[in-house]
Amino acid sequence: MDEAIAETTVVAGYEGRPQSRDALALARLLGSGWNASVLALWVPETDEPYSSTEPARRRVRINAGRELRASAAELLTGGPDWDFSIQPASAPARGLHDVAAEQGASAIVVGSSHLGALGRVLVGSTAARLLIEAPCPVAVAPRGWADASPPRPARVGVGLDGCADCEVALSEAQALAEGLGASLVTLTVADPKHAADELAEASQDLDLLVVGCRICSGVAGHPLRSVSRRLIRTSACALIVVPQSVQRGRAGRSLPS
Repeated sequence: MDEAIAETTVVAGYEGRPQSRDALALARLLGSGWNASVLALWVPETDEPYSSTEPARRRVRINAGRELRASAAELLTGGPDWDFSIQPASAPARGLHDVAAEQGASAIVVGSSHLGALGRVLVGSTAARLLIEAPCPVAVAPRGWADASPPRPARVGVGLDGCADCEVALSEAQALAEGLGASLVTLTVADPKHAADELAEASQDLDLLVVGCRICSGVAGHPLRSVSRRLIRTSACALIVVPQSVQRGRAGRSLPS
C-alpha cells in the first residue's frame, strides 16, 4: 500500500469466472477502506484433478494457478498489497473459512450467483454456507460489479433494527466509510414487517450496505427471518453481513487514525 502497512487481510474467492472478478473488485475496495491487504484465493475441491498430488496433475494445477494470478493482477495491481494462493478443500466455503480464520481476516468476499440479475446480490451456496459460522464479515458483490462499480463509494449504509448486535455492523460501516471518505447513512428499521422492503429500496441509492447478524442468521438449512431471506436476494448494492458467530470478537472495532 502507499501509506501505512496493512493491518489485516481481505480474503476473496477467485477462480477466474466473472462472479469472482466481482469479488476481487469489491475486495480491493474493502482493502483500501480497512487498510487491509487482499488475498485472492483459489479453492479447488479435493475431488477435482487440480487437487491431486500426482506430479502431472500437480503441474496442471501450478500452471492454472499462474494463469489465475495473472488475471487477478489485472484487477488488483495499483491497489492495496495483494497476493494469490491456492487452498484445496472439500468445498469452497471450507477453504475460504479456514484461510480467513488463519489470517484473522477482516472479511471474506464472494461474488453473487450467476443466476442473479445484473447489479443485484443473489447469495449462492458458498456464501450461504459462510454466513453460518464465518470467522469474519462476509461481503457479497452484485453481479457485474467489477465493471460497473465506482472507483470510490459515495454512500455506505448500515441497517439498524435496535438489537445490540447492530453495534458491530455500525462499527464496521463507520470504519469503512471513514477509510474510503464516503458518507455514512444509518437506516433505522421501525417496522420489522417492512424491514426487507425498506432496506432493499434504500440500497438502490447506496454503494455498500452493512447489516448485522440478525439479517443473516439461519442461512442454509436453518429458519431464516423474512428480512434475511429477502434482503440477500434483493439488495441493489454490495452487501456486507456480520454473522452472529463473530459478533463478540468484532465488537469495539477501532476507527482508522
